[in-house]
Amino acid sequence: MSYPTPHNEATPKDFAKTVLMPGDPLRAKFVAETYLTDAK
Repeated sequence: MSYPTPHNEATPKDFAKTVLMPGDPLRAKFVAETYLTDAK
């Protein structure tokens, strides 16, 4: 059974095909700025 999550209204099309999920926000920023284009 699925329950709504009022704090998260994201839909499947809100996510990219590939998602980077590092534990350190600064590492995410570094990877995005160094290796990716149009990162959001």
